[in-house]
Amino acid sequence: MPKPSQDLLQLGFKSYSKGDIPAAERLYTRVLRQTPDDFNALHLLGIIRAEQKRFAEADRLIARALENGSSAEAFSNHGNVLSELGRHDEAIKRYRRALLIKPDYAEAQFNLGNALVKNSQPEEAAKAFHAAIAIKPDYTEAMHNLAEPLRELGRQTEAVAMLRRAIALNPGDAESHNALGIASQEMGVLDEARAAFDRVLALDPSMTHAYYHRVRMGKVTGGDEILARMEALSRQAGGLSPDARFMLGFALGKAYEDVGRSDEAFASLLEANRLARASVAYNEDETRGRFQRLRNAFTERLLAEKAEFGSESGLPIFIVGFPRSGTTLTEQILASHPQVHGSGEHTFIGNLASTTLLDAGNEVGFPESLPQLPAENFRRLGDAYVERLRRIAPDAPHITDKLPENFIFLGFIRLILPRAKIIHVKRDALDTCISCFAQRFRASNVGYSYDLGELGRHYRRYLDLMDHWRSVMPTGSMLEVQYENLIENFEAEARRIVDYCGLPWDDRCLAFHQTERTVRTASLAQVRQPLYRSSVQRWRRYEKHLGPLMAALNGE
Repeated sequence: MPKPSQDLLQLGFKSYSKGDIPAAERLYTRVLRQTPDDFNALHLLGIIRAEQKRFAEADRLIARALENGSSAEAFSNHGNVLSELGRHDEAIKRYRRALLIKPDYAEAQFNLGNALVKNSQPEEAAKAFHAAIAIKPDYTEAMHNLAEPLRELGRQTEAVAMLRRAIALNPGDAESHNALGIASQEMGVLDEARAAFDRVLALDPSMTHAYYHRVRMGKVTGGDEILARMEALSRQAGGLSPDARFMLGFALGKAYEDVGRSDEAFASLLEANRLARASVAYNEDETRGRFQRLRNAFTERLLAEKAEFGSESGLPIFIVGFPRSGTTLTEQILASHPQVHGSGEHTFIGNLASTTLLDAGNEVGFPESLPQLPAENFRRLGDAYVERLRRIAPDAPHITDKLPENFIFLGFIRLILPRAKIIHVKRDALDTCISCFAQRFRASNVGYSYDLGELGRHYRRYLDLMDHWRSVMPTGSMLEVQYENLIENFEAEARRIVDYCGLPWDDRCLAFHQTERTVRTASLAQVRQPLYRSSVQRWRRYEKHLGPLMAALNGE
């Protein structure tokens, strides 16, 4: 004869299945009054709390359930909750426990892949998505999500093939067509990218991400239909999500600038950035403190004492600077050289910096742990970076790492990779900042760019930190390239860059726009074009609107 609690559980599950969530919630709560450690009631109530976005409570309930029972579904659901809370390492462990219990659990493999993507582990993520598809061959969501880590790994051809497979199974999926457009764009197959974005907008005219990517592929003209469509959609923007609204705002800003409607362009960008700023977690005080800690830790004495402890490798070429300063153009010049592989942007250095606590063997974190770090650990860290970078292009004599924000880690790079080349690209401050302000960045580490005051103050902190590196690093530690000089004296500057890297000159470096390679940065369309000068003094179009930015740049 069933226990009363089991009857209540069954009634609760029936209510949940019918969509009567309040009734299910009441019934599960009654079970827990009778049997506080009931595995099923704790798990099922935890699922409801997760659906209500009460993730902290869901975590407590499902964790307690797993103390009193076990199921693959509960481990996977707990992983989903932990992932929502940003605890990706713990989520990954939960998914792996689920798969130990149920190896053919396609959804757990899918969830594992998503957590690994969020945890910056693209190789492992790709394996998980492949495993999900092997279990469930028509798993189009896994095919779609697999494309992201493949693109991160530079395997765009595989990403495109996987997206085409997903589209063949579900031709009406606008998200997969959009992802196909982005991957094609990165590969430089621009006609296919345009066709994919046009297909997205035919399927879902309100999908503003497609407008954003579409208008960045070329100059919008006054009579362009896409501008009229975006304006019509903006008049109905109240029905869009904040994310969709700010993507439309960035797209309209680009289009209005193209047709010379600068005031409307800036108004669109101002509103887009306001919405985008509300969606990102950026703490200016924490950033200010981090920069001060770097200046305190990296002294001339530290760099001199540890000067020869790092890796012997000369494989990497680092290209750093403020975002939108010309780093992609510089990389494209070098990537056109037969001895250089342009690998784009990576977080490898930042990830290594977060491991120095373990290597130091004490409770002091990066960068304060560096003075106590054993000499052999500097070499190990440098060699670990080189090993990770070399996987991208095993036979290349040199590989670029073009993450602009690596300017934060120049002292660390110097310690672990003393023979690496470092190129710092500079550009007019106002042009750089307005270019950032007009951009919705893919990365999550540029939260400062969506407010003119925060943007200007961060730019000043960047300048101050670069001054610090110049004062503590040995003379000749990096090459400084001024973007405007590169544009005006292209061949001379290109030769200077190539010579600094210890490479023989090659005329292909002058035809950088013809080089076929994957580009994933915000400048992916520009580097497919011959050199142009329209981005110099761009800020003057918006001069009357830039008071807050100018004040911040001037330290007011």
